[in-house]
Amino acid sequence: MIIHKILPGDHGYLENLADRAWTVAKAASLRGKKVWIENGVDTEQTNRVSSPNKNVQALEVLASTTRVISNPEQIISDLSQRPERGLDFEYSIEDDQFAAYDGYGFQVWFGTAVNGVGVYPHELEALRGHNGGVCEGYIQSDRVGYARISVPNSKRFCDQAFLIKKLDRVIKSLDANGISTIIEQENDYVDININLPNKKEDFLSLIDLIDDLLTYPDFVHDLSLPPALYEDLLSVGYKNIRTFAEGGTRNIFEAEFYGETRVIKIDKPSIELESPRAIRHTERGYNTANELSIMQEVRDPEKHHLTALRDVRNLELYGSTGIVTIEKKVDGKSLEEIAGTLSGRESYAVCLQITEAVKYMSEELSIFHRDLKPSNILVDMNGDEPDAFITDPANGIKKDKVEAKYMATSGGHMVTHPLLMDPFVDEPIAFDERCELYSLGNTMYFAITGKHIFDYNPDTNTATEVATGASLLDDSGKIDVAAHEAALDRALNEIDCSTENSDYIRPFDANKPFDPWQKPEDMRDLYKPFILKQAIQTCCSLTGPGCSINQLYGLLNTTDNDIMRIKEDIAQELEQQST
Repeated sequence: MIIHKILPGDHGYLENLADRAWTVAKAASLRGKKVWIENGVDTEQTNRVSSPNKNVQALEVLASTTRVISNPEQIISDLSQRPERGLDFEYSIEDDQFAAYDGYGFQVWFGTAVNGVGVYPHELEALRGHNGGVCEGYIQSDRVGYARISVPNSKRFCDQAFLIKKLDRVIKSLDANGISTIIEQENDYVDININLPNKKEDFLSLIDLIDDLLTYPDFVHDLSLPPALYEDLLSVGYKNIRTFAEGGTRNIFEAEFYGETRVIKIDKPSIELESPRAIRHTERGYNTANELSIMQEVRDPEKHHLTALRDVRNLELYGSTGIVTIEKKVDGKSLEEIAGTLSGRESYAVCLQITEAVKYMSEELSIFHRDLKPSNILVDMNGDEPDAFITDPANGIKKDKVEAKYMATSGGHMVTHPLLMDPFVDEPIAFDERCELYSLGNTMYFAITGKHIFDYNPDTNTATEVATGASLLDDSGKIDVAAHEAALDRALNEIDCSTENSDYIRPFDANKPFDPWQKPEDMRDLYKPFILKQAIQTCCSLTGPGCSINQLYGLLNTTDNDIMRIKEDIAQELEQQST
């Protein structure tokens, strides 16, 4: 890339040209190319070095502005017929130019022309480009019109680093579209000059391209994703950044990064939190910072059915507060979206995998997740069997730091253990393994049926059986344990294990009698629905004996030896019945 340092000569009104040439060199180097500055005692150039890309030059252009727009009304008419865009071009009669602003420091205008005075012939030819003409009907035929994109290059005006990244992105995109540019430094501004094509269609396409490059998506304008962060992500290779979801405490986006789809989670400012649960959630320190401290302890997260952390950003670097986490996106949907559509075998596989993840967090990391719910279970259905992952451990806590306070989820249906909730008990229990299992059991039931059993809501001081709407509270507003257990029994009876509505076989089905000589691998599926019912009963009951997370995993991960013992017991029972 060649940088022309034009000495003042008879152009005495230009000052500090050496400094200006150096600034231009720095701006050009943003393009990732080597830069040479040519020195000379006059306007003759010496030590010229060819650029690897001969179509791209960074020049100091001496230009004068001349009235060149001959038909502004036609341009206005043509621009008004374009699809709705972010930039709104306005014509200034006084300045004889169209101008628009992106709201963050970039300006774009067109209509000025280089008249050749004080400009080297090869510079004029570079400005003309390969099309070598002017836009007929817009610009006077004896002038060379060009569009100019201008951005402040001084901290007096803006966040310089943020705009330089945008400038670099715009230049690279123009290059990728085959558009030749001239870059010049003018005091506190860097300008990108582009020749105007000589066909109206090409001219309007160029304006649309500039519009697309400078205009931000709505989620950047409303600061859900700060513009400086947006530019930073684009500069390192993220593409097609788009809205994905909105949580109680975070805005969530997804994007492509060199072939991998990633999820970008950005903390909301505390003043934007609306949900009482979300406010409690963050005030107690259960936020992204807490999630990050947990995720950084996990080794081989995908092996243990946990989502994989890829990157972390501090929002203070982008003019906001909070943290940004970036994860590998699970190629699937949340359990909340697909529950009730899974086959029996698929739901069993999901339940086993999330139990394995909870077991790993509990035994290996000594951590309770404390926010297990269908919306926090992501399921990839692209393989031979489902692949489930637990996400969002922002509510997690080390076992030795538990409190006698329930930690409400920040969105979705609450499946927190009711004995943790102040409104429903006189003395809430401290979070322990029972509470993790309760949430896990409710999530298992939802995986099979697509329905919830209970709705305990401390925000409204209500507790109901979802299927009937009946209250689960006594006259004093406390938990009616008998009503809770009856609701659980009714819910479990809704799990259909018959061959007509399930891919499981009932062991004592009259149409398919039990065969005690079946192989263990064939027998295993016969018992899965009953194992799941036992697991849910154990987890969700307030009066039962309960179990540990390790015991629950052992129950679900039934082995061939377990099946053989079950076969022997049933065979003995059948023999006794026959005699």
